[in-house]
Amino acid sequence: MQHDQTDLLLGLASYCSGAIKRRKVDVVEEGDIQISDCKYLASYNWLRDQRSTIVVPGSPNVLQDIDSIVPGSVQLQAEGDGGNQASARHAMFSPHILPLFAAVNLALVRRPAPHPPEPPFDWTAFHFITDRSLLRQLHRWACAEKGLAFRIDVQLLGAETVVMGRYKMDTVRYPRSFGSSFEDMFTRPAEGCENTATHHRIISYDMEGLKMVVRFEVDAYMQDPDAPAPPTPAPNTDQPATPLEPDALRLSGYDLEIRCGGSWDVPQSALVELKTTKASTRPIWKRDYPQLFLSQTPHSYRAFHDAGAIMEVQHDTLDSLAVRGVHARNAEGLQKLRKALEMIRREVVRLGKRGRQMSLVCQGGDLRLHYRATGALVPEGILDLAVANNLFEKI
Repeated sequence: MQHDQTDLLLGLASYCSGAIKRRKVDVVEEGDIQISDCKYLASYNWLRDQRSTIVVPGSPNVLQDIDSIVPGSVQLQAEGDGGNQASARHAMFSPHILPLFAAVNLALVRRPAPHPPEPPFDWTAFHFITDRSLLRQLHRWACAEKGLAFRIDVQLLGAETVVMGRYKMDTVRYPRSFGSSFEDMFTRPAEGCENTATHHRIISYDMEGLKMVVRFEVDAYMQDPDAPAPPTPAPNTDQPATPLEPDALRLSGYDLEIRCGGSWDVPQSALVELKTTKASTRPIWKRDYPQLFLSQTPHSYRAFHDAGAIMEVQHDTLDSLAVRGVHARNAEGLQKLRKALEMIRREVVRLGKRGRQMSLVCQGGDLRLHYRATGALVPEGILDLAVANNLFEKI
């Protein structure tokens, strides 16, 4: 989303304290780039029509009937109102990146054994905590996409951990699209998530030495019809218990309510991204591949349509795209992103000795760092699991 140029500097120091030169990102070594050690941490859904209520762990919608499409027999609809996207898809940014921390901390004490992240869990062991959307924005900048104007709010945690949060969401209503129609027609809500809007998953991984925590939206997942129902496991007794009942909680001091529902057992290998493309055009993998790669979403279903009539559905995977050379053609751009992240972290750590809250601003050229007087992305207490338990109060 593009912002007014003057709006980007709202609440920031007028002078630039540091800069990341885009021309320096261009110089990268030849070679591959891979993600390793991908782990599921937590997840949640936004409750429909409730601006600040999440359901933990929630679940993506279930993919259905997509392999039975007869070409020309299904008509996607783009008429009508797509709904308030700020309160559904982007409410996760208000208050800032807080739901990410709340969901992971709840998972540490509530996710049934033997699945929880191995204790002790240390947020400051990671180099970045952020959203896939912001990584994609930085990827476009690193690849010299023209006309970019954006701001990313930044906070330094500990000595070297950088939290990046999206700046300012406007409440707007978007027209319904063929993409949303495709999702509606070929997915259904998972059990316990019937009245929820979007599903957000939080994972950790290693991107060539950069330790990342990344949140992203999931369109659907492929449910295994032959999978047995998981047994009811024992509670996680290795973590300190919380005295609160799990059905309805509120994060003390914040307008964020948490309810329990969904499943902890959605495998990363089953995640699906849904796309629509005009039948007369080809996929733009320079734009779409990083979306899959940076969230390690293994499956993509793309409906090619003629004025909404589905002519073909193409199923791609990360593995098949690698075989076809899509990964290799995108490796240089992803290396530029990794280099940009390293340069950003170096500058934020250097400047953090004077102030831990900053903002990255792009106004068509280099990235500039400005100090930010207010607007902490993360409350200090939520980083400490023992303290975090006391932040949740029963409703």
